Amino acid sequence: MNFRQITDSISELTISSDSEHAEIYLLQLFPGIILGINYVNIHRITGNAEAAASMNVLRINYCFEGRCEVKLIDGRYVYVDNNALCIEDHDPQYNFHYPLGFYKGIQIFLDKDNISGQACEALDLFGVNPQIIIDKYSNTDRTFIQIASDPFAQKSLEMLSIWENEALTPECKLQQIRFLLCHLFYYLIHDEAVNKNKLYNASSLSHSQYMIAIDCEQQITGDLSQKRTIEAMAADYKISPSSLKNYFSGVYGCSISEYTQLMRMKKAKSLMEETDWSVMQIAASVGYENQSKFSAVFKKHIGHAPLEYKKIYNLKRNEEKK
Repeated sequence: MNFRQITDSISELTISSDSEHAEIYLLQLFPGIILGINYVNIHRITGNAEAAASMNVLRINYCFEGRCEVKLIDGRYVYVDNNALCIEDHDPQYNFHYPLGFYKGIQIFLDKDNISGQACEALDLFGVNPQIIIDKYSNTDRTFIQIASDPFAQKSLEMLSIWENEALTPECKLQQIRFLLCHLFYYLIHDEAVNKNKLYNASSLSHSQYMIAIDCEQQITGDLSQKRTIEAMAADYKISPSSLKNYFSGVYGCSISEYTQLMRMKKAKSLMEETDWSVMQIAASVGYENQSKFSAVFKKHIGHAPLEYKKIYNLKRNEEKK
């Protein structure tokens, strides 16, 4: 885990583990108000428990891509995925789980103990005093998760686009993002942040149900060359196949077969890049006896046939070495 101060108001946290990587940017927009921009290609991030326990913040999380775990105050688990808006006030997490191994999103942290009165007064001129948001969403003993409204989603996307615009200076990015933050605050204050025509179906799992799904996933990814039926795995846990399917999709947001295929293609892509194995060897290592079927699935997920992808990757790697 590496921390880098880019400017007085912008810092970067990078986390790398084998083939997994995460970049988290923290932007100090106003005193007591921080924007986190998260690019995560990793399954788990473990933070500092003591530091998390000392925080008294309201967290506003919007997801662009992927899936992020949220632990509820009663110990159950729910998941935030595409276009979901989540607002939390209870004890902050310090362990973060991204079931699909990738996540892109923004987080707004309102430090309830350290928001500057001067900043609140300045934002109040635009009708977006953050204290109103804190009062509105704090002390509810529940986690708020709903589908974001189109205006909230659009302004969030504009924030991300500005941050990724390499033609802008860091200070210019901060200025424009502060302006967009005012829009997001306005939507939150005036109940315009949520799409009232769509309900977010967030399945809630107990700890034991959650652990069954996690263990099932580890069985699958532990040896991708093996094929186990859902019935056999369900029997291991002494539950019905339908229960196992529900627990698994509750955590990972897709069926066991869809997830297995996704992980097999991710592994195959990695082997294409890192080894000189033949297509047949790679296909067998991820559970495919039929090379033609493997090639068709690989192209569906990656966009190129295996040999074509290997050629493109090698050309790109050689260009980077020059």
